[in-house]
Amino acid sequence: MNQIKLYTWLAYLGTFPFVLSATLIFLDIQKLIILGDLVFVANSYALVIVVFMSGIHWGNYLSDKQFSTINLLLTSNAITIFSWLAFLTLPLPFIFVFYCIAFFLLLLIDMKLFSHNVITKHYFITRCMVTCIVITSLLLIVVFLAN
Repeated sequence: MNQIKLYTWLAYLGTFPFVLSATLIFLDIQKLIILGDLVFVANSYALVIVVFMSGIHWGNYLSDKQFSTINLLLTSNAITIFSWLAFLTLPLPFIFVFYCIAFFLLLLIDMKLFSHNVITKHYFITRCMVTCIVITSLLLIVVFLAN
């Protein structure tokens, strides 16, 4: 399997817990066998993925230090720290709104990276699609929790 197919598959598979969480919350399922509270599972998974995506930006910086219009070390660390603090302090459903903002900011950074040829068109399109799925799922969780 070539690298493009692999990261595309992994990216889309990574949306599965978001879509599943939104679906199960809609169905008023509150607990998962072994994993426990579904809202906490969704919350912690969103945090992990925000941090993971921020880490990709750190890697982009390390592999291409000439790109200097965004300090990827600072943005990746800021998004990670603020996400962790939000995880610890924000009440439901506001934490999921915060994650939507974080994913959107990460996508804006990727847009800048794409415009400077740091990332490929295929990767950027994948990121756009995956981010739409993730943000839609998170917003559905917000709506379902608010009811």
